[in-house]
Amino acid sequence: MVVTRLVYFAALRPITSTIWTMPSRPKLNIAAQALVLALLTASFSGCAVLCLSPSSTHFIKQPEDISVLLGQPAAFMVSVFPPEAKLQWYKNNVVIPGATNNLFVLSSVTLADVGFYRCTASNSPPVDSNDAALSIYGPIDRRPSSVIVPVAQPYPGSAPSSLGPCGTFVGLVQFPRPGVSPQSFYWPPEAGSTSARLTDVTTGISGYSSSACLFQKSPARRNCSAGVSSVTAPVKTTTTYLPSVYVVGPSSLPRGTAISATMEWLR
Repeated sequence: MVVTRLVYFAALRPITSTIWTMPSRPKLNIAAQALVLALLTASFSGCAVLCLSPSSTHFIKQPEDISVLLGQPAAFMVSVFPPEAKLQWYKNNVVIPGATNNLFVLSSVTLADVGFYRCTASNSPPVDSNDAALSIYGPIDRRPSSVIVPVAQPYPGSAPSSLGPCGTFVGLVQFPRPGVSPQSFYWPPEAGSTSARLTDVTTGISGYSSSACLFQKSPARRNCSAGVSSVTAPVKTTTTYLPSVYVVGPSSLPRGTAISATMEWLR
């Protein structure tokens, strides 16, 4: 704003000049200059406000989904800030005794190890990591007429009953391709295969039933039958297939329950 010396000093001394002047620019102290520079830097880097390093507890590295050959070791790892935060691992929301490090290792996985794993950093307040799924496969049975791949994947949880491509269902389980990282759920056929058979072999669950489904990626095609736990379909070696199980019952099946199946490539 342009002001006059007259405006500033009219009450203090007689008018001696009518010349318009610009007041001197106020000087910023060093702290204020640093704040302005930081704000400008944050603005140019895409931040609307000053970007500061977060001081609250948080996970720098999250655990990742893994698919492991039966009997082989499996490991989940996290990195947390601040480093002194106390850690505790859980499987399907149940505390794993003694699992209090950033690295959790299973020396030899079994079907009982299939589930969802997470880590909690207890600081103030405690913070949970993402869930990470442990699935298993194998041993792979290679025969002249077929290749049979046993698989097991944790159940992601039930939802209200709804109508899907294979009839009514309460939950969906998709099986990852064995031994691939990062995980992929589309399987290429074994060499020489002319058809594939997916069979749900889950046992030990009262009232359990399901519909098996094979989804062909390109051209898109779904092969399944309502309420039937096994499906066989012709395959093409130029595309990939997604093996899935639509759980029909029970409606209260706990999250993390192991759902087992066999994927057979038939020659």
